[in-house]
Amino acid sequence: MKEKIIVKGIVRKDGKYLLLRESEQHKSSKCPSWECPGGRVNQGENIKQALKREIKEETGLAISLIKELPVFKLQKEEVTEIIYVFLAEAKTKNIELSDEHTDYQWIAPENLNKLDHCIYKDTLQNYFKMAGEYSK
Repeated sequence: MKEKIIVKGIVRKDGKYLLLRESEQHKSSKCPSWECPGGRVNQGENIKQALKREIKEETGLAISLIKELPVFKLQKEEVTEIIYVFLAEAKTKNIELSDEHTDYQWIAPENLNKLDHCIYKDTLQNYFKMAGEYSK
């Protein structure tokens, strides 16, 4: 079984969390979904470096890492994705999206259930709850 290492950031600013809407070309399901920023770990990178790079590439944001959250594993056909998740604090709210995403929003945890097409909404809700336990 092949493994792929992924990093994702639960990016917080002023009590809200950043979600990005996938572009049509980069969608992971039938229609573009809302997701947390992140991506693959390149050879020679550690997971923290990879997350900072991915968030910078996808959003233009600089972040401070706060806490590593529990690892999330996902089985996709012949590949197991091991997803390292971190709580991060955005240094600003100024977003510059890459072509991987078409929209973004800063969302309060209680509004997550109102979103259509959000990837792994229940898991994300649990991460938001865990993140809420850690203040700046």
